[in-house]
Amino acid sequence: MNLSRFLISANSSLRDALQKIDSNHFGIILVTDENHRIIGLATDGDIRRKLLEGASLDTFISSCANKDFISESPNTSR
Repeated sequence: MNLSRFLISANSSLRDALQKIDSNHFGIILVTDENHRIIGLATDGDIRRKLLEGASLDTFISSCANKDFISESPNTSR
């Protein structure tokens, strides 16, 4: 699996995030900082709710990324 389909910079727009979610077909993206560390995740629902609150498509994805998440190594069994 190509992980780059799921990674987006924290200062990318909601528009860019939606395009990435649309292209990966999983409904989720992982938000990264300037050091390419994952700092949060966002779903299409998170973005939709942010837009309904009045945000624009140019708002940074970091504004609605869930920073309270649990991650595992790719080698972790289900």
